Amino acid sequence: MPAPPADGNSGGPYPVIRENWDAVRLLLASQSQWRRGPSGHIVGLDYAGCRAAAKGAGIGWRKNFEKLRIAEAVVLEEVDRR
Repeated sequence: MPAPPADGNSGGPYPVIRENWDAVRLLLASQSQWRRGPSGHIVGLDYAGCRAAAKGAGIGWRKNFEKLRIAEAVVLEEVDRR
């Protein structure tokens, strides 16, 4: 995934603020790390797998972990609404 433009906005249909770019990259790199409960519903991310994804993608884990958790919470809220 390329870096956002110098103006700080990725443009496109889902603009991303420059300071959140690596967190979005981490969420996308971790898309196979969603865990499901016994009923089959998504219950959250496997952080060990996400950390491995961060390392593989060259994304700082400590710097982006809290932002990943925020994105995870938003996804879980949206899934619960459906």
